[in-house]
Amino acid sequence: MIRNEATNLDKSGVERRAWTAYEVAESIGQPYRAVMRLIATGKLRAVKLGKAYSIPDEALTELLNGRDNGNGNGAT
Repeated sequence: MIRNEATNLDKSGVERRAWTAYEVAESIGQPYRAVMRLIATGKLRAVKLGKAYSIPDEALTELLNGRDNGNGNGAT
C-alpha cells in the first residue's frame, strides 16, 4: 500500500497532497479503470493535468470515508 493513513506519507517518507490515478488504484486495491470510472462519474474528485489526473488527498480521504464530493462531474 502506498498511502499511510496516519501520517499521509508516500513510501519514500515524503508528505503527499495529491495522487495519480494509478497510485489511488493501488492504494484502494482496485483496477486503474475502476478509478477512472469513479472520476468520470464524479464519485472521486480529480484535476486533469494534460492527459493525466491528479487526485487531491482530501478527495481520496472522502472516497475512503464513503462521502460524496458533491461536484457531480468528476474533474475540478
